[in-house]
Amino acid sequence: MNNKIGHMMCPLCDWPVMVRENKRSLSYFSCDNCQVQVQTRGADSDQILRRKMKPITDPDQVPDKLKEAETAPTSQPAPKPEPKPEPAGGQDDDWDI
Repeated sequence: MNNKIGHMMCPLCDWPVMVRENKRSLSYFSCDNCQVQVQTRGADSDQILRRKMKPITDPDQVPDKLKEAETAPTSQPAPKPEPKPEPAGGQDDDWDI
């Protein structure tokens, strides 16, 4: 179902996120920037999240901030570390320093 019901800023990284509703009518969101996922498990937590979001009336309506976030380049992954050089002691060195 995944209906768009509102939007808010991610509480972890302050990136705009779209709040959706699952098939059990509970709200959730996932942040594309920091990869955090928030799902409500019951009525109390669902009401808290719904109070914090800004509702949208048209599911196709996407706020400008979210449009910018969806088209913004994502951060590049960190480069892989250089491989460690082999120990100079020869074949008898079975342990790492």
